[in-house]
Amino acid sequence: MSIAINAFQKISITAIFFIALIFISQSSNTFATEKTYFIRTWNSSSYTHESYIGKNFPIEKSVITASFEYIENGKQVNLNNTLITWLLNGKPLISGLNRQTVSFINKNFEGDNIILEAKMNRNGQDLSTIFEIKVNSPIAIIRNGNGLNTSNKILNYEAIPYFFNVGSISDLNYTWFVNNELIPPEENNDSPWRLQLIIPKKNNSRKKIITSLHILNPTNELETSKNETFNITQ
Repeated sequence: MSIAINAFQKISITAIFFIALIFISQSSNTFATEKTYFIRTWNSSSYTHESYIGKNFPIEKSVITASFEYIENGKQVNLNNTLITWLLNGKPLISGLNRQTVSFINKNFEGDNIILEAKMNRNGQDLSTIFEIKVNSPIAIIRNGNGLNTSNKILNYEAIPYFFNVGSISDLNYTWFVNNELIPPEENNDSPWRLQLIIPKKNNSRKKIITSLHILNPTNELETSKNETFNITQ
């Protein structure tokens, strides 16, 4: 009899153990699906080269577009009837129903941080999400196709601009200098961001050639950048 009771107790304890495991598992799943969070994204209108895979950071007067989605219980929430208020650097920017996207012209300067906040009330709870966006400056990079030391008598360079307020690489003005001497622009040059130098064959001595670049946005002369590179011919 006692053997039967002990067996029954063991079975009962085992059953309770598995029931507890199921409850814990279900509770964990419930907590996971009840998680809420924001998904944020932003972009700017500044130009970046096709080889660039990062964020195109804004500069002064860039158009910035920011948006968010709100996730609840693992699903995207419909905010059609939700009043959303946007604040830019602590000041009201715009508000409206289902206004999950906002665009504005950046008036901050290089080195500043733009603080953009979206606020809403859902089920009596005040919610907000914050975007922190770094303001950059235009950048000019010279792609040196020859390396620093070369025995090649033809040197090829290419300008790689970033973060100018233009739509295309051809919208910028390029000025090239070699050893501080201006290289006159070629007429009907459809690729002014490229430069090819031909070194005279009679030049057999080692020589340092410094190539400089000045890029300017013709619609805004304050948007400018400079850079230089060098080669040692052999």
